[in-house]
Amino acid sequence: MFSYSHILDMFFYRPTLAMLPPRIDGRIWAEAGPLSRPKRHILQLCTLVSVHTNRACWDYNNYGCFCGLGNADSSPVDSADSCCRSHDRCYTNIQCFLLYPHFVSYSYECTSAGCQCTDSPTVSPCAYFTCKCDLKLSRCLAKAPFNPSFSSYNRDQCPKSSSSTTRRRRKKKSVKKMKARRLKTQQKGKSNGKEKKKQRENRQ
Repeated sequence: MFSYSHILDMFFYRPTLAMLPPRIDGRIWAEAGPLSRPKRHILQLCTLVSVHTNRACWDYNNYGCFCGLGNADSSPVDSADSCCRSHDRCYTNIQCFLLYPHFVSYSYECTSAGCQCTDSPTVSPCAYFTCKCDLKLSRCLAKAPFNPSFSSYNRDQCPKSSSSTTRRRRKKKSVKKMKARRLKTQQKGKSNGKEKKKQRENRQ
């Protein structure tokens, strides 16, 4: 979900996030009117998360096994962590040519009715779909309970996913088969050597 550059942006833009209009249930007050956000790199993701969850986005940094640097070989610890895993996968499916979605700026607008991505999906597809991924994450986190015990979570405790366990088992089986074939080849070589030696002795 986030990278080191994201973390720096989060702390750098704390005052900006604090100046957002007051919110109720994750939405901006109707009296505040439309709020158009300029393109500001990862601040946009932070703001979307803050608007929808009423929490500072850095609350989710290193939350669970996927919010933060991520852990592709793990299983989510709860529904909020699952949101972050889905966000990672969403970014993976975006076609941004030589750019990573993490560094793509986009445009969006938030009103009392919610937030919408305003880039054109045909003219600026990379920006549009990056925004859609971030917006989906924000809405997902808004519905997921926040468990403080998973904040700054020790990634060594992350449960391994079933697919990861299956890969490890297959690897172990493959190694065992290779060792068995190697041992069989060695035994066959020794057997052939003894047979040739016996044939030479009989000739003499």
